Amino acid sequence: MRDPWVGGRPFLADGLPVIDRTPVHDNVFVATGHGMLGVTLGPATGKALAEYYLTGRRPNVLDPFRFR
Repeated sequence: MRDPWVGGRPFLADGLPVIDRTPVHDNVFVATGHGMLGVTLGPATGKALAEYYLTGRRPNVLDPFRFR
């Protein structure tokens, strides 16, 4: 092989994604670290994050995915 390429998986140290408002900026939200499940979890993540953004209230389902 002449120029091999490998795409890295976006995992965090604890294996859980971060889906939260950033601690520094109130108008910035992130949803990252889904690893190989991003396509599968994308619709549910988007729905929960949109609810959080639109209402200003974090859905309970997002509690395990806070910034730590």
